[in-house]
Amino acid sequence: MVYEAIEKVPTTRKEASGVQLRKQLEEQAAALAAAQVVGALPTRVDLSIYQGDDFFLTVAVSGSGAIDLTTFTPKSQIKSNPGAPSVIASFTATVKDPTTIVLHLASAQSTLLPSTASWDLQITDTNGLVTTLCYGQISTSREVTT
Repeated sequence: MVYEAIEKVPTTRKEASGVQLRKQLEEQAAALAAAQVVGALPTRVDLSIYQGDDFFLTVAVSGSGAIDLTTFTPKSQIKSNPGAPSVIASFTATVKDPTTIVLHLASAQSTLLPSTASWDLQITDTNGLVTTLCYGQISTSREVTT
């Protein structure tokens, strides 16, 4: 699966503070929502995972301005519900190239999932500004073969 998210309007790092970057992301998302590329950030992406299987999700970040994801740190966690104190599992989040993040949930992690859970994917820039690209619910089908 490939999901697209909107990136910032081209500016130099010195021109765009963290607040300006977030505002630019929101403005671009609103402008492109009519095209149904993504809608406003964060984008809701519900997942169906088969318990005990490895799960991969590729998130492609695209738009009119190029953002280099290699300067960001991605993080993605699964909890029983938003705001829950305990993390059930974590995706291994890897920046594949300047516009793509690959999430991997290992088999050992997917066996821990309840029937339903919540997840999100956040990126953090070098200044510590956090932006959530996607979030949603996870529906887990119970495995038969163990």
